[in-house]
Amino acid sequence: MTHTRTSSGILPALALAVIVALAQPAFHLAQDEDRPSGVTAGLHLQLVFPRGDFEKKVDNLGFGANIDLGYSFPGLPVTVGFEGGYVVYGSKTYKTQFSEFVPVSVEVTATNSIVPLHLFCRLQPHYGDFRPYAEGLLGMNVLTTSSSVRNLNTDEEIAGDTKHSDVAFSYGAGGGVMVR
Repeated sequence: MTHTRTSSGILPALALAVIVALAQPAFHLAQDEDRPSGVTAGLHLQLVFPRGDFEKKVDNLGFGANIDLGYSFPGLPVTVGFEGGYVVYGSKTYKTQFSEFVPVSVEVTATNSIVPLHLFCRLQPHYGDFRPYAEGLLGMNVLTTSSSVRNLNTDEEIAGDTKHSDVAFSYGAGGGVMVR
């Protein structure tokens, strides 16, 4: 989960995740000289909580998924990489007549979405079935609105359009537990 706002409860949780991330590899290094490193990949669900001016315009919670690709450094609980995803934070569908002159019933759907693209630096142990982590993110969010018109009789798309309405700089911090 990624947050762009810090609250007093997040900082102690992040500090605990960092302590556990740094302590666990030291324990395993004493037992095993083979330290994993290399490319990592992950898939996770994402929730988006609109804040600030964006929150005033949007009253929906966003749902989506992210993938991440990273590199874990040998002997260090550090992974750096890239993550990207797709989040829908609103969709509206309604039925209407195509025009006053053409008596065809159509369905219009407008979907609001965000494509988050970030570089990350994550502190996380490489060992164990449950691996807590803390991370920092830096990147951008591409916000789009897509519309489509479908013929209700044939279920065929008559028209569609995607507007790339905005690109916003973003940063954040996150934490959690990965399960192997």
